[in-house]
Amino acid sequence: MRIDAGTEQMAWFGETGTGVLYGRLAIIHFDGKPAVELLEVVCR
Repeated sequence: MRIDAGTEQMAWFGETGTGVLYGRLAIIHFDGKPAVELLEVVCR
């Protein structure tokens, strides 16, 4: 997924200004049932 990030979101990664972040979503299953929802985001 592509995220057009503002200054606040970029600050989470120690960056300044605006930019584009990329990420992905996942659901980890345990014993056949959803156990963990995961959002991974990277800035480079």
